[in-house]
Amino acid sequence: MLQCRGAVAFLLSKIRLTNKFMQAINHRMFVLAADGPDPWTADYELKPELNTYDQFAIDGTYFQHEDQLYHVYSCWSDKYSAWPANLCISKMSDPWTVNSTLLERQMISVPDQPWEQVPVSATKKPDTKLVQ
Repeated sequence: MLQCRGAVAFLLSKIRLTNKFMQAINHRMFVLAADGPDPWTADYELKPELNTYDQFAIDGTYFQHEDQLYHVYSCWSDKYSAWPANLCISKMSDPWTVNSTLLERQMISVPDQPWEQVPVSATKKPDTKLVQ
């Protein structure tokens, strides 16, 4: 069973600016955690910002392999790189706590082929559903 049932990760830009690049560098992931299994009747609590090393982070989802939970999200290679949007993966201890350091975070996909780069990076919106 996925350990993050009842948690919703979402994007929030920390600062509202008119320049699109400046907005993007402030995109971060946050989590709403449910206090019960039924999403329609549960109360939700806003958890602190997910630790994405004070770097761009959007389109996050969860992935579980055996007993280890991971956060998979669209990231930049550093705080101001802006292109391309890559896919990163970090270990989590629960759905709102990243327990990997920046050096332990792994970039698992970089759009290095022309077809992956037009019109925008194809490495956004990871889907972690597995066929069994």
